[in-house]
Amino acid sequence: MTDHAEIAVTEMKENEAKVKFIRGAYPHVEWPDISAERMWRGTTAKTRIEGYRDLVNMDGGTHYAFVTDLYKVVPHEVVLHNMLDVIDGMPEFGEPNVIIALASGGGKARFDVNFPEVQHTIARINNGSTEIPGIGDVVNMKVTGLTSYDTGWSQRAVLGALRLVCTNGLTVGKEFARFAGRHILSLDQDKFRKTLRVGMEKFSEQTELWKAWAGKTLTGDEYEESWEVLPFSEKQREKIQELPEEASKRPLLDYIPKSVNQWFFYSVLTQFVTHEMASVVTRTNIEPKIAEVFHNM
Repeated sequence: MTDHAEIAVTEMKENEAKVKFIRGAYPHVEWPDISAERMWRGTTAKTRIEGYRDLVNMDGGTHYAFVTDLYKVVPHEVVLHNMLDVIDGMPEFGEPNVIIALASGGGKARFDVNFPEVQHTIARINNGSTEIPGIGDVVNMKVTGLTSYDTGWSQRAVLGALRLVCTNGLTVGKEFARFAGRHILSLDQDKFRKTLRVGMEKFSEQTELWKAWAGKTLTGDEYEESWEVLPFSEKQREKIQELPEEASKRPLLDYIPKSVNQWFFYSVLTQFVTHEMASVVTRTNIEPKIAEVFHNM
């Protein structure tokens, strides 16, 4: 057996062990059993289509994607295991909570890893006229891992936060780890470990920016201009502006056009996305677009 073949066999066995471990740890998840099937053309005398394979779920035959032979299938479970392996080496961030969501028939996976012990107070919760004594607008640090079999999401990790008052998902403006090649290359665990640590250590810098947002009142023009680039329809805008913000119980309509601060506006938008949008794919695709608009204000 060549060195290359030995490495491949070793990696396969390691991945099988990781899959078994994650499935045992999260038995409630309906993990898809992925297979890269050969592709054929013709109805009677079939001819093999060289260089390509069909990624399918063996349980039900759900088609995910047509890929080249170079495409390396990395099971969702392996991606999660690798994330947790890196995080386990950072005990200073405390014990994480993991939320798993599959979408597109198992073709996409999202892993939200929350850190309850990493807390930052962004602002005092305001009821519209006076601060509520003893209550702070607190966020936990969060890391979201994304991966897919249907090639819709490349493997990446995004630093974010969980707003405790209403469990909104908040997204930091830029991805801090992204793996190129859509599974063609092996995951670079050293790179992931380094970028994850740097991102987590810089989380406090992000919270300082959110605190600045809490102290910034948007002008009427800034408020209207933001809607022009936000990824929402007019109908969604109407619903968002009427939505009572979870902490203050007051909607944006009570504040516009003269007294909307940037943090409150952002919180209402993320509340709408987190709790009013049922699709995991839609939420995942829209969150960074909102963050980008607010980071560019």
